[in-house]
Amino acid sequence: MVLVLLGLTVQAGAAQVSTTQGSGVDAAESAGALSVETTWADPINESSVVAAGNLTGVPTNETATVLIEYRRQGTATWRASSRQTVETTGPFRTVLTGLESGATYEYRARAVSGSAGDNGTRSTFAVPDNPPTVKAQPPASVTEDSARLTASVGWLGGADSAEVVVAAIPSDGLDPTRTRNRTVTDDGSVTLTVDGLEPNATYDYVAHVSASDGDNATAGPVRFTTDTEFAVETSGAAAVNATALKVSGAAIDLGGADSADIGFEYRQRGASEWTATGWTTVTAPNGTSATLTGLAPNTTYEVRAVGTAVDNDLDDGRTLTVATDPAPAPDPAPTVTTTGPAAVSERFAGLTASVTGLGGAESADVLLELRPAGASDWRLVANRTVTEPRDVRVDYHELRANTTYEYRAVLVAADGDVATGDAVRFRTDTAFAVVTDGAAADNATAVTVRGTITDFGGAEGADAFVQYRRAGATEWTRANETRAALASEGSVAGTVTGLAPNATYEFRIRAVGTDEGQDFGAVVTATTAAPSDPAPAVRATGATDVTVHSANLTAAVDALGGAERGQVAFQLLWPDSSEWYTFETRNVTGPTDVNATFLDFGANTTYEYRVVLTADDGDEATSSPVALTTAEPIAVRTDGANAVNATAVAVNGTVTDFGDAEAPRGYVEYREVGTYGWTTVTETAVTADGNFHGTVTGLAPETTYEFRVRATAGEYDRDTGSVVTATTAADPEPVLTTTGAAAVTDESADLTATVTDLGGAESATVTVELRPAGGDRWTAVASRNVTASADLRVTADGLSANTTYEYRAVLTASDGDTAGGGVGTLATDAAFAVATESARAVDDTAVTVTGAVTDLGGADAATAVVEYRRAGATEWTTATRERLPAPGTVTATVDGLAPGTDYEVRVTASATDGDRDAGDALAVRADAALAVATVDATDVNGSAATLNGDLADLGGADTASVAIEYRARGDERWRTATVGNRSAPGEFDRTVAGLTSETTYEFRAVASASDGDEVTGETRTLTTEAVASGPAIEEFDLRPFRSPNPHLAFLASWSVADDDGDLESVTVEVIDDDGEVVDSATTDAAGVSHGGANYFRLKHVRDETFTVRLVVTDEGGERTTDTRTVTE
Repeated sequence: MVLVLLGLTVQAGAAQVSTTQGSGVDAAESAGALSVETTWADPINESSVVAAGNLTGVPTNETATVLIEYRRQGTATWRASSRQTVETTGPFRTVLTGLESGATYEYRARAVSGSAGDNGTRSTFAVPDNPPTVKAQPPASVTEDSARLTASVGWLGGADSAEVVVAAIPSDGLDPTRTRNRTVTDDGSVTLTVDGLEPNATYDYVAHVSASDGDNATAGPVRFTTDTEFAVETSGAAAVNATALKVSGAAIDLGGADSADIGFEYRQRGASEWTATGWTTVTAPNGTSATLTGLAPNTTYEVRAVGTAVDNDLDDGRTLTVATDPAPAPDPAPTVTTTGPAAVSERFAGLTASVTGLGGAESADVLLELRPAGASDWRLVANRTVTEPRDVRVDYHELRANTTYEYRAVLVAADGDVATGDAVRFRTDTAFAVVTDGAAADNATAVTVRGTITDFGGAEGADAFVQYRRAGATEWTRANETRAALASEGSVAGTVTGLAPNATYEFRIRAVGTDEGQDFGAVVTATTAAPSDPAPAVRATGATDVTVHSANLTAAVDALGGAERGQVAFQLLWPDSSEWYTFETRNVTGPTDVNATFLDFGANTTYEYRVVLTADDGDEATSSPVALTTAEPIAVRTDGANAVNATAVAVNGTVTDFGDAEAPRGYVEYREVGTYGWTTVTETAVTADGNFHGTVTGLAPETTYEFRVRATAGEYDRDTGSVVTATTAADPEPVLTTTGAAAVTDESADLTATVTDLGGAESATVTVELRPAGGDRWTAVASRNVTASADLRVTADGLSANTTYEYRAVLTASDGDTAGGGVGTLATDAAFAVATESARAVDDTAVTVTGAVTDLGGADAATAVVEYRRAGATEWTTATRERLPAPGTVTATVDGLAPGTDYEVRVTASATDGDRDAGDALAVRADAALAVATVDATDVNGSAATLNGDLADLGGADTASVAIEYRARGDERWRTATVGNRSAPGEFDRTVAGLTSETTYEFRAVASASDGDEVTGETRTLTTEAVASGPAIEEFDLRPFRSPNPHLAFLASWSVADDDGDLESVTVEVIDDDGEVVDSATTDAAGVSHGGANYFRLKHVRDETFTVRLVVTDEGGERTTDTRTVTE
């Protein structure tokens, strides 16, 4: 322990020294010559000493520089401490650091003033030499073949560095296993991994420190037991069918691993390579099975279960032998028949086949192949897929006329079987052919063309056409093709009309067979005749739509007589008249039908009409006259009028003669007696018997009116009946009743009333009014117009909850009468009410919301809804719904939220009577998500590194378990270095050893929260350093085990290296005084470095001393040796 007080450093427990300058020698005595003396020195620790002197004389008016000089005993050169400048005599001191532990030093005080100097007497001091300390901690991460062992180095005993090694010794004392050395330069914990341990075995481990100053320390032993061994068994195997086996197995012990992949391997008996399949991941000892498919029938296989634990342990179950079932009987062969062609023409044939069996396959392709007779190669013309036996037909249209072909059907089944039908021959028909025999002009505008179909090409019939064009033109006329007459022997003829006079045309015959074959005859020419000047012709063709006063007169212009246009005049002859009257004309440009309508005939009268055609070349033609008789007129009578009530009268009439009308229309007209103009009521339907009636409404009570009926059958056919009178009845009072209130809620009610009688009025307005009970002012709720007795219902909204109201109905008739329906009362329900009571976060993705429906407001039940939205959003999202038959509380958990995000929540509800309410929106924040970050690695050397992480947030959980996962780049599986549980965010680290030098590793931080959340940090990398070259012995220590017996037992631990990476072997030899090797052990080594330990036990060698020699050899034959001695 070191104390620093008022600038003085002393060793605790050392002698007290003076701390005040000038207190040693009287100033008067010290004035004059410079002088200094060496006083004392005390050690502070294994590398520091405080040394002191006393300035006993200093020149007058001068200053002096004082210091301590020191050197290791036996050396020549002095070293100087820090310097101090003083003006007076007195003691001084300084701390000497960087001293060698256990060494003896000479020291002296020195003073300098100007050119003068003085040295005190020489004295010595010894630097403490304390050994290092180490403690073996309980082991961690023990597996079935390795353990992480921790040595806590208390201090290095003053050494600059030390080598730390840990050895695991089996409980039987044989073949100890040790780790590689770890170099340390300060105190602290060193964790090393010892590999190659036996499963389920008990070990004692010791920690050993070799300081660079030669001191050593050993701690332990500490006992531990390795995990049981990862084990897999093959449970059974059996045949499923001819191509499949069922295999079962189990992981009977995971050997301390968290999980393992269990699968199966198989091979044919006698084969060398295994095939793997059926992998399943298990997290506890468990059975599994798999079906091996695609195997050979009736074949013997070897099968076994295999497993790979997550900590890379491997195991194979026992090998079982099992045979697949014999192969099933073969499927029958497919069958197909080529059945013969159908509907053969010159270019077409229907190719047919019959599939009679698929041979056990699920489907088959039918291939139809074709070739000319005598050809060697078949050509595929069609492919059809079938799933059952059936007939197949393919129509083929690309054949050549008058040619012999053969075709066949080939059946290709889905299971690979093939069947081929016999080839069938057929011959196509001869080609369809037509010739144009000639063309001759019939007149100036028509030509007759004749031809012959010389070969029907197998068709049953044909259509023939005449095509034409003006000589010198390129396009044939198609739109006006003229169908030619076809005789049974093949002769055809057709006449083309509408040609130009005295013009030359080209003609040809086109024929199309019923089998779609066609041909064109040769082109022939003909010239139409010169034009003549025939007379025009016109006919009166009769009258249509004849009524009482009108008729449609028709005519036909047959020819203009060579003129380009003409005018048709319609003329009428009245009865008892000899003069024709022209009433309408029509212009024409060719033969056509024309008509004209005359609207002023007399009823039931006979007339004659004719048409006169005047051509523009002066020719004229007049038709023969045609007679027509107009229809009889309609007749109607007024049958009577009777008062219905004070404002309405019913009037009846009869159409006594329909004339030529099929459905006449009837009307009622009226006027008050003494007035002039008539008022017409809406049209009234007339029955087949001629009866009709109408009701006149809106009349004045107790008033006499005149009435008559009118009937029409067209615009000019109408009649009016005689006038009759009727007097309306007296005016009654209207009747209204206020009937009650329904559907009353906290804010609305339906108010009802009944209109029993309008009191003779045509209509009335009913107004429903409302006021708070005891109020003096009525408020109108709604008004309804009625035209007859009616039940009314209106809704009053915006009422106050839990309040009594008065209501009434008031009627105002269209004739000015009024009526009241009486006053009723109603009380509204209490208000429907909802409250949002609380909201709290459950974890990083969920919050719990509590609310209540505090009053149903008179409803039978309500549906409560919990809603949420992000803070600042406008739209609400529904989380849950709950039906409440009475006021009550609703609680719901809203999940799927974004971690660390602010939300608003509320409870809303809708009652069965339509009321709605919403509680206040409450703010709540989801917990932040569990978060962990991977931090860069530190303290990276050739075989170890400290991997760092940062637990940024617990995500609302109470605790989280943190660890570091790492692997060499390119490896698939991660290795886990557990750190422990954390109850608060913060950084963490874990040192991993046993790494390969000059290798890049990937590592990442992981965290698993107590609430089940898990998170993985980003992946970072580190590259280990290169290891120094060799072969070199980096460590060689002997640790004897004391025993009361005359036996010598000791552990030789060692570590060797070679930069060339070609280590071969390490041998430890035990040699007696005669130079004989009495025991030895050789360990195979490889790579850049290797470490280990060998245990020796020599019996009955009391007080004997042995030399232990370590020999390391590389592949090039170079050797390095070192020796130690050990005594019983």
